[in-house]
Amino acid sequence: MKPELIEVVKKLKESIEQQDQYIDSLPSEFRELILDNKYVNSHIQNVDTLMSELFGDMYEDVNWFLYEFKAGSSTGPHCIHPDGTVYTYKSNDDYYEYLKSQ
Repeated sequence: MKPELIEVVKKLKESIEQQDQYIDSLPSEFRELILDNKYVNSHIQNVDTLMSELFGDMYEDVNWFLYEFKAGSSTGPHCIHPDGTVYTYKSNDDYYEYLKSQ
């Protein structure tokens, strides 16, 4: 993956982690109100469209990393390529290194 796209992934991951910290700091009764509404759903759809166009074949992989990967929470393996290569990420930086090879 091009270095410019890896920088985009880094910035998105930082932003999403900040968003998650904010949502986690709220009382549970407010979380659903903030996260589940037409405005947010439309925004998510827009972001997904842009990410799909930007990352192409890597979209699902990047989307998983951005929204599901939590460093240290899973021992892996996190990705197995068709050629049999196994990738396990212990940190966000491990994933960014993986992207350099893609």
